[in-house]
Amino acid sequence: MKARTLGSVARKIVAVSSFAMTLGSAMAWPVLPAAPCTGNNCLQYTDFSVYSLALINLQGGGSGSPSSGQAGYVDASDGQIANYVVIGTGSGGATLTNTSGVDDGYVTGQGAVTVNTMATDTAGGPATGDGNSWQASISALYTQFLNSNFVAFFGFTEPGTSDPPTPLNGADLLIWAKVSVIDLQGLSVTKSFYLQPNGSTLSNDPLGSPLPPDTTLGDSGPWVYVHSKMCVGPGNTFAGFPDATGNCPTGTSIKDTNTGNNAASFAVYNSELDAIIHDQTTQFDILQIDWQMAYLDGAGESAWIQPWLVAQPNKTPEPGTVMLLALALLGLWGSQRTRKSF
Repeated sequence: MKARTLGSVARKIVAVSSFAMTLGSAMAWPVLPAAPCTGNNCLQYTDFSVYSLALINLQGGGSGSPSSGQAGYVDASDGQIANYVVIGTGSGGATLTNTSGVDDGYVTGQGAVTVNTMATDTAGGPATGDGNSWQASISALYTQFLNSNFVAFFGFTEPGTSDPPTPLNGADLLIWAKVSVIDLQGLSVTKSFYLQPNGSTLSNDPLGSPLPPDTTLGDSGPWVYVHSKMCVGPGNTFAGFPDATGNCPTGTSIKDTNTGNNAASFAVYNSELDAIIHDQTTQFDILQIDWQMAYLDGAGESAWIQPWLVAQPNKTPEPGTVMLLALALLGLWGSQRTRKSF
């Protein structure tokens, strides 16, 4: 991969500085907890840590429905996610248009039973017309995520109820994803990361097999079961999901995981993938996402990637630290230009 010029990097740092300032002023809780998942801060699905933003809101003193300035709030409105890297959304329009080097997003559909991004090649990206699902140039992503983590968010807006006997025809759904990084000079070194249940046999096409029945209440095969409800114990600890009768254990309460149309419900993160995106000398050229959903009932779920901060073990980054680093690098760029002018 070609090295980026310091001037180009510095221009992007200005945008990241503004992002850091926004986090400091508008967000009460801008940092995702550090991995590994404990079961109370997130759940692990093969290669990805998945965070419930409703649970984070509860643990931050909220009601479980995050709003601006509260713990776990990530704006999922069309106007907001259009500024980032959109993988897919039900709204369509300008929201689906990504920057140069990144495929445009998919329409997840209204009333669609399934979504299969593997079957379509969207426009606007580094390999338009190759039939290989959604792709982005890692070089383009590098400049968009300077000094921030590479975090995916999911807007979960299924309508209806999750009560038995057919929860998957109600407010629950199934999801699966494979994220691959590709070296165009050596396809044999392709590395893939899977979002599917721990211990399940890795799949490259869940929709190629019959779907689980609509009475399913948990993970099935390669499918991650997305629950619209969760059980919360004393101290806002995570206590699992409702049983076949729709109830939680004694001493716990039922809370929604669906945070509404304009707030993200889940954050998804992998530290190794994040490191690849931030490696200026990485051998990989393309990031590819194969994304499938089943039992989608009509609200048009959204998935996008935006700059965020993830705590490292024993170290919690602060927005102010990010901004200081950005200013230092910007000063370095200025000094380089001064020396060149003489």
